[in-house]
Amino acid sequence: MRTYLVGCDLQDKSIASYNSLYRTLEYYDSFDRVLEAMWVIKTKESAESILAVLRQRLRAQDRLFVVELHGDQASQNLMCSLEALETSSPEWRQ
Repeated sequence: MRTYLVGCDLQDKSIASYNSLYRTLEYYDSFDRVLEAMWVIKTKESAESILAVLRQRLRAQDRLFVVELHGDQASQNLMCSLEALETSSPEWRQ
């Protein structure tokens, strides 16, 4: 299983725009929101495959960044715990 960081900057800041993206992220094996518009997901898919899926929920002017994570990490005040990122139990989902 690979671990990816997914970040986006939607030009339409409405809740509906972000909710559409959230619902798509829910289909991955494991995901957690770490910042307002940044998630860590775990999947067997490639970064290009993730981009292709998420792009369907975006407008042409929206920004999206998908990168595979390896090794060392450091953070402060994430929206989920580092332990949650290591397991498959997202904390913020309701």
